[in-house]
Amino acid sequence: MSQKKSEKNIIAYVMELTGGAVESIRKYGRTEKKKFRVMLIIDAKHNHDREVTDYDGLDILIVVDFSKPHKIAEALLPYQN
Repeated sequence: MSQKKSEKNIIAYVMELTGGAVESIRKYGRTEKKKFRVMLIIDAKHNHDREVTDYDGLDILIVVDFSKPHKIAEALLPYQN
């Protein structure tokens, strides 16, 4: 018996979330009848104490040290299929 993997439907941005991106993704999701989550991954060295609520409509904010690849992999592990 094959197991169906759950779809995460996460669209990830790195360092910057362009204006209108979240709104465009939400609109596309309504068209496709799917829920897409928006993730922003930012370097801890450039964090400036940002939180997910600082970004309108953002679902997931990951702050990680980009100079340590193992830390990036560790931070993304919960979102892998």
